[in-house]
Amino acid sequence: MTQTVPSNQSRILIAGYGAIGKNMVKQAKQCLWISLNRSGTSDVLHHISADLNELAQDIDLNGIDYIVYTATPDQRTEESYKKTYVEGLQHLIRAVDKSSLKRFILVSSTSVYGQSEGEDVTEKSLTIPTGFSGKAILEGEQILLNSLLPCSIIRFGGIYGNGRNMLIRQVRKGVEVPNNPAAKTNRIHEDDCAGVLLHIIAQDERNADLAKLYIAVDDNGADKAQVYGFIEHELGLENKVNFIDQSPSNLGKRCINAALKSTGYVFKYPDFRSGYSEAIKRTFEC
Repeated sequence: MTQTVPSNQSRILIAGYGAIGKNMVKQAKQCLWISLNRSGTSDVLHHISADLNELAQDIDLNGIDYIVYTATPDQRTEESYKKTYVEGLQHLIRAVDKSSLKRFILVSSTSVYGQSEGEDVTEKSLTIPTGFSGKAILEGEQILLNSLLPCSIIRFGGIYGNGRNMLIRQVRKGVEVPNNPAAKTNRIHEDDCAGVLLHIIAQDERNADLAKLYIAVDDNGADKAQVYGFIEHELGLENKVNFIDQSPSNLGKRCINAALKSTGYVFKYPDFRSGYSEAIKRTFEC
């Protein structure tokens, strides 16, 4: 898992306190956590009940060392993505106490990359998103970069685990998958998403030289056929995955995590096999 976690001295605000934020708190209970979302209740001691899109300018964000922006859209619509990644982010940046903030960390997505022919993608690759979600997220990234706040943007890809079981559900129902080694999929377990964010904060506390952009996926950018076949096998099913020879129009991309690994992060689930074995086991336990 992560080699480092933040100290018990840092005040960390999680904006948009959802699954990843709760996972962070679970992994590092010693930190001084502050949650911010529209709900009036929270499982952390300090909670701010506020809508990011209606954030008052006089909201008290003094003395916060780190902000982790994990807000997610209410709906999969262009308007909802704009509200979350553009408007909500702008409101929070304006309200930040810039004198105390050490780093603003934005949870982003590999959907900002439009590559679709099985290419390898790094932080230096062109970002030309094809969908409205990627375009809104990329706009939010630029807003944060233009703010000149100390920041790191973490582009996660293919989050699964802890209830995020889309591929498992697809296999149980029956799914067609291209039997083409060029068709790629990128995965990261939710526990590692939280671990990466905690690791970045801990590295900043140690004055590490952090980049503004990191791709966060596991070590094994795999063929889609491999992933679906493994899930089918682990579920003890047969003939649920129909491997077709037809070449898909979208081969996806293989995201490279070398920059993140160079910071010293060690994955709890370094590949889809270890992660989905745990996810399937937990699904049956529930």
